[in-house]
Amino acid sequence: MNDISLYEKIPLQQYPIRIHVRKEYKVDFPPHWHEHTEIHYIFRGSCNIKCGEEEINLSADDCAIINTNELHEGAGGLCDSICIILPPNFVEQNHIIFKRIVKDEYVSEMVHNIYERYCTGSPIDLLEIKGYSYLLISHLIKKYAVRSLNDTVYSKYFNKLNKVNDAIRFISENYDKPLTTKALAEKVHLSEGYFCQVFKEVTGKTAVEYINNLRIDKAEKMLVTTDVSIAEVAFCCGFDDANYFSRTYKKIKGETPHSTRSAGGQTKNEIS
Repeated sequence: MNDISLYEKIPLQQYPIRIHVRKEYKVDFPPHWHEHTEIHYIFRGSCNIKCGEEEINLSADDCAIINTNELHEGAGGLCDSICIILPPNFVEQNHIIFKRIVKDEYVSEMVHNIYERYCTGSPIDLLEIKGYSYLLISHLIKKYAVRSLNDTVYSKYFNKLNKVNDAIRFISENYDKPLTTKALAEKVHLSEGYFCQVFKEVTGKTAVEYINNLRIDKAEKMLVTTDVSIAEVAFCCGFDDANYFSRTYKKIKGETPHSTRSAGGQTKNEIS
């Protein structure tokens, strides 16, 4: 997993809508959040996207809506897809929370219209993309808006995300060192109890669970790509007890570090 900057600052562009079209895309991107609404539509294949603590499974013609300021990450799969990113001021009705997964003929039609115009890219087509995007978002608001946050609630949640962002960045840069919830709380100027509450609310994991998952992901890559001993892998990934590392690894990955290394070695041999 790449180093995580939890908040993704979407660069300002003259054209307000960002579109990513991906072919045979391996869905593996780190956790992040932003103030934009993100719409994923799957043309072919399947993938998993994690939103907070919820993992959603998508297949052809599924549309996933990532709400504003919602922590999300790619969790595997291979697909052809389009991602449409709409800025916060795209509609006057801000802070709307949408239903997570939509399968809707009208949504499919609008997305295909956007895709077709995107592929040509003429100035007129860009205007039509904006028009179809308005039709798409207005349809989603009418049929799939779950609730709307008022400014006070939105502001409080935004502040929580900022605090968690600082903690996540610190964890990402120091996962190989001793980390405690007390130290993390002090880093973001919160009490330990409130920090733990906010971290779980935003990420869906306790701080300890998040740290261990990150460390085990790092360890898995080392086991497959290096010949470093398992004890040294544990040490390099922030575990000072090899037995605890093995137990934690099996709990998270469902297999032992030895099994991962053996499978990785077989794969290398098969490729070579």
